[in-house]
Amino acid sequence: MAIQNPTAHQKSIFYRQLAVLWICRLVEPISMTILFPFINDMMEHVLPPDVPRSRIGRYSGFVESVFSFASFLCMYQWGKLSDSTGRKPVILSGLIGIAASLVMLGVSRSYWLVLLARIMSGALCGNASVLRAALGEITTQESENWAYPLWSIGWDLSIIMGPLIGATLSQPAEQYPDSWLGKIAFLQEFPFFLPCASAATFALMAFLLIFFLFEETLPAKVNRGKPHDLSETSPLLDSAKVSEEIPPDMSIRQLLSIPAVRTVMISTFLLCFIALSFDAVFVLFTYSPVKYNGLALSHTAMAKCFSLRGILSILLSLLALPLAQRKLGLATLYRGFSACWTLCFALPPVMNALVRRDVGQGRWVSESGHLEKMWLLMIPLMILYTLADLAFPLGMIALNVAAPDPSVLGRLNGIYSSISALARAMGPVTIGDSERIYTIVTNEILERYGYKYTWEIKSGVMGKVQREAVQYIYDHCPGLEDKLSIDDFLEERNRKQNELFAKVQPMEGAVEVIKHLHSHGIPIALATGSHDAAFKIKTSHLPHLFDAFPADSILTADSKEVPKGRGKPFPDIYLAAARSLGRKVGDAEEPANEAERVERSQGLVFEDAVPGLRAGVRAGMNVVWVPDAGLRALNPKETYGAKVVVETLSHFKPEHWGLPKMQ
Repeated sequence: MAIQNPTAHQKSIFYRQLAVLWICRLVEPISMTILFPFINDMMEHVLPPDVPRSRIGRYSGFVESVFSFASFLCMYQWGKLSDSTGRKPVILSGLIGIAASLVMLGVSRSYWLVLLARIMSGALCGNASVLRAALGEITTQESENWAYPLWSIGWDLSIIMGPLIGATLSQPAEQYPDSWLGKIAFLQEFPFFLPCASAATFALMAFLLIFFLFEETLPAKVNRGKPHDLSETSPLLDSAKVSEEIPPDMSIRQLLSIPAVRTVMISTFLLCFIALSFDAVFVLFTYSPVKYNGLALSHTAMAKCFSLRGILSILLSLLALPLAQRKLGLATLYRGFSACWTLCFALPPVMNALVRRDVGQGRWVSESGHLEKMWLLMIPLMILYTLADLAFPLGMIALNVAAPDPSVLGRLNGIYSSISALARAMGPVTIGDSERIYTIVTNEILERYGYKYTWEIKSGVMGKVQREAVQYIYDHCPGLEDKLSIDDFLEERNRKQNELFAKVQPMEGAVEVIKHLHSHGIPIALATGSHDAAFKIKTSHLPHLFDAFPADSILTADSKEVPKGRGKPFPDIYLAAARSLGRKVGDAEEPANEAERVERSQGLVFEDAVPGLRAGVRAGMNVVWVPDAGLRALNPKETYGAKVVVETLSHFKPEHWGLPKMQ
């Protein structure tokens, strides 16, 4: 429903409107993700002291889930309300409500108040559909081609900002005890107020921008110009029968009965599903050894590929897309970009086949993992990958075109948001192999200063806590501290890791093993050396997989069951995991009696890092070691006490341990 041929005055209004909407677009995901780093600490703060620590994860999980559920329930209703009252009042009420709920969260003293605050925040976060409807009403045919891709960038930025604000500003008395901030009595009493207040302040700033600078966009309220010219999209919508008499209150069923709307919704669902699948495949493909159908690229080569895609995304989105749509039309581009996913999936097997035929010659990919002639295929793949992603902003434009009337844009965008969320929830699930992300980012930083993150260094780092791991790197890179402080290294590494963690890749066979054990009722727990904040980011896109683990049997470096300074290679985290499953294995600080030793010997640990392997062995459990090929090559005969060494989890044989055989 875009206007055509805007005047200079209309253009100036459009840029102002777009800037205000884009800033408001950041509020919702920030308010959603800000809680991730400190949710478990907050639960300890507000729950009664008689609640067992092992149950804290269950309470925190419920707090997070009610936010999403409330948002899902109210998203369509917000859109529907905005179709009658206007976009501006609905956006304003949502922003003020989000700000109030965040302040309530920061001063909560009870679990029920926290729960109420998150329900309130989630219910008021349905503004996403209203903002998208307003965007559709202000864009012109000239601007919609770059405005929608720019809109998508807002989500990527905000899901990095939210956890960063939460992790940096929570519990200042503990994080910054010697600073003036850490000595403020109010923040000592309410340790989670500062990040919540910061996000609330941002929401209030957005409120003021909307109130003073944003003009109402609902056509019924402002009598805007002509609707979007349907001629350029008529092939996509040729089955639409848009009546001249639009029912004043169309239901979801009535909207989906319109062929054009139904076509856009179905294609959106399928595109989201396909895109998530390829995102999960690409990093694995570039990193994996050739024999496992990958390219075995170096970290530098991988970084170049991602950098190239980022550059292409900006250039194609903001420069080439507007021209292409004017020349070819929306429908042609939408079909063409969607079809690019087919080629995206087709090229990697061809690339792997070329490298297999070139073993030992290094013509396509060098032995050091650098792209040689393979650039001839990698560049087209990156172009196709970028073009395929551009189908999403075009889909948002197509939704506006398919709308039978501007008065239902809010409802349509509410349905669109719900369908997108459903597709992402159903996308292929993987268990995270975050060591690859650590390696990529660490090597990228070290190479800038002339150092190499070798397997000798990495083998000593794996499993160590954050600062201890970085200190180990610095001990093996003489002179690095003169060029880059440890604090600056950590800040840069954590920022870059957070950008990649949302696409953390699988260890081969992990999904099948977890599903197999879970389906046969085998008790399983997860023990990770990651901190809560990093773990939340790594696993936020894999909710269904981690549902296989009991909430109180997921232990991180921040879990109270694991004493401070007793992470891997100490056995505490594995013994705590066993206790969470109801096993009487005793405590690491007390000698185990005979019954406890027998109970421990029935435990089975899967590890890829040597410190974690040693933790499992010290816990008296059986360890299945799944080392990276590079780590294994350092000392091929060493097992470090592991009972079994396998190349990948797909080689694990559960029947050897008295477990049901894999099908």
